[in-house]
Amino acid sequence: MAQSPRGPVRAWAAFAIFWVAALGFGLRTLNLLDDHFGRISPGRQILVFGELPFRDYLDPGYFFTEFSSAAVQWLFGQNLVGELLLNSVFIATGCLLVGVATRQLTGSLTGALVAGALALLAMPRAYDYDKVLFYPLGMVMAWRWLAQPGPKRLAALAVTLTVASLYRFDNGIFVGLATLAGLAVVNWRNPGTLLTRFVGLVLATATLSSPALLFVQTHGGLATAVDQIRIYGLREVDRTRITAAPRITIGTQLVAVSPSPPPRNVIRVRWSPAVASDEERRAVAQRLGLFDEHAVGAPERRTWQYLLPDASADQIRRLVNDPMVEDTDGIDRSKLILVHPESRLLRLQRASPLLRIRVVPDAWTFDNARAIVFYLLTILPLVAAGLLAWRWRLEPDVQRGCIVLAIALCLLLDLFILRDPVNARIGGMAGPFSVLSVWITIHVQSAIRRRSSTWGRASARTLSACIAFVILCSLASAAGWSRLLAAPASAPFAIRARLRQFAATPPDPELLPSGRTAGLVRYVRACTLPTDRVFATWFVPQLFYFSQRGFGGAMSSTFGGHWSEPRFQERSIAAFEAQPTPFVFVRVASYEQFRRDYPLLDAYLGRRYRVAGTTNFGDDAVGPDGYRVLVRNGRLVSAIDQATGLPCLRNGS
Repeated sequence: MAQSPRGPVRAWAAFAIFWVAALGFGLRTLNLLDDHFGRISPGRQILVFGELPFRDYLDPGYFFTEFSSAAVQWLFGQNLVGELLLNSVFIATGCLLVGVATRQLTGSLTGALVAGALALLAMPRAYDYDKVLFYPLGMVMAWRWLAQPGPKRLAALAVTLTVASLYRFDNGIFVGLATLAGLAVVNWRNPGTLLTRFVGLVLATATLSSPALLFVQTHGGLATAVDQIRIYGLREVDRTRITAAPRITIGTQLVAVSPSPPPRNVIRVRWSPAVASDEERRAVAQRLGLFDEHAVGAPERRTWQYLLPDASADQIRRLVNDPMVEDTDGIDRSKLILVHPESRLLRLQRASPLLRIRVVPDAWTFDNARAIVFYLLTILPLVAAGLLAWRWRLEPDVQRGCIVLAIALCLLLDLFILRDPVNARIGGMAGPFSVLSVWITIHVQSAIRRRSSTWGRASARTLSACIAFVILCSLASAAGWSRLLAAPASAPFAIRARLRQFAATPPDPELLPSGRTAGLVRYVRACTLPTDRVFATWFVPQLFYFSQRGFGGAMSSTFGGHWSEPRFQERSIAAFEAQPTPFVFVRVASYEQFRRDYPLLDAYLGRRYRVAGTTNFGDDAVGPDGYRVLVRNGRLVSAIDQATGLPCLRNGS
């Protein structure tokens, strides 16, 4: 029977709606974490200083990722809105392609939308946007080529592999190896055809990669690039390898009533300049019924975040009219209500103990959730392989190859991406697993309907619902739904305000991954020249972007000892000699690890820099002398920073 033209139209309309919703979801929920600035700060280095990865600074192979960041900074200016748009578009498109791949494999539009939603709700981290896009895109391009291996589809697949590899070298390797597995299954009866198509794919990919490889060879050398990528990869694998299978702890209690949940009415207060000390501020906050304070932005902003347990109109009126309160955020002053009140479910749980009953309460922990997701990701491709073996004679050769490709890709991701911490890896690798999970579910349900009695089908549905509930709860906990979805649930139309915040130039300190570094950022911005570079002995790549300064020493991070090989330390020392780097910042708590990892560099800093003073830059968690500031010998003091008592510098010999 001919297919109704309404079918494709309805599918693409559904996919278009899904993509728009996924884009809005990303714009509302994505946060730029500190790891992300390991790409953004090098992107600024490319744009502002004209430096290139591998040649001018040590790089793990995020080639196109950094150039993409440089491109959006060039288009949108020195702010973060371009990065947010780039990440959101890539992630929304990747989740859409998960749906497209699922429909191509199963023929089910409902299953396709479910798979796409699963990939989205795995809450991929913004810096994994390349993985979210290129894994499902590679699957779709490879499947099209396996089905009809013509030159246009071969070229499309080769372009995908090339660009994926340039964003992150292992993206293309994983998709390429999985494609070869699928190709072998489709053409195992014809070794000549298999060899011809294998060679064709390799040659096409090599040809399309050659301009980028020539560029790298001309600007730094391929051997240099491979050396940096290889060492970084080995160090990262050693650092994050899971050495023991995670444990699931059930506990002894079967049923319990959880404690009443604490209030979640969050507001921000900008205090009057008359509030002169921390003690006075805390006393006034307690008098106004405010608890659990957290600093927001730099100290001079005088802004703090609080919980307001009593959100009655009288209490809010008392707060906004207090002379010590200069301004508030999160309160509608005209109606004396909160803009984002805590959820109705939370209030009901506080009022009714019945809603706080928990079955096996000790089992619902974050560690258990991570363990369940870990085992699910590990077992899923094996289950798919077993199901394919059972259905082997029922599937055409091309369909078998497509399924084998998906299984191989998932196994590769399990081997090389599923590392510690598991919750940070889930989102980036969720796409192919979502496709397989829907394919497995559809065929298992079909088999149950055909082979079971009415009672058996009902029992299977109940068991499936219980398993799905546990998996979703585990995914929710591991992916951080309660934290990341709370704001969109209460304010779904706040995207415009968020875009305005990300578009602020210079970058808004409120967007710092940790407010603890706001004082350090302010100091660097105030006390160095725009052409200066700074260096830090711990992992803080966001410092360079938010302060709008370059990173010195030819590396944006010393974390994990990735660049601790003597040749890399010597290269870093040469960069210090060639580039103006007046300040080096030392976090005392992690300095011993830096000294062990980088003895040559530490000895150089001891010779060429002097200690200018110690401070905490407003970060109470590190103690009063948590940071040590080193100044390069020969740089002259032009002023003293009022907030810290540390020197501000001008050009010197």
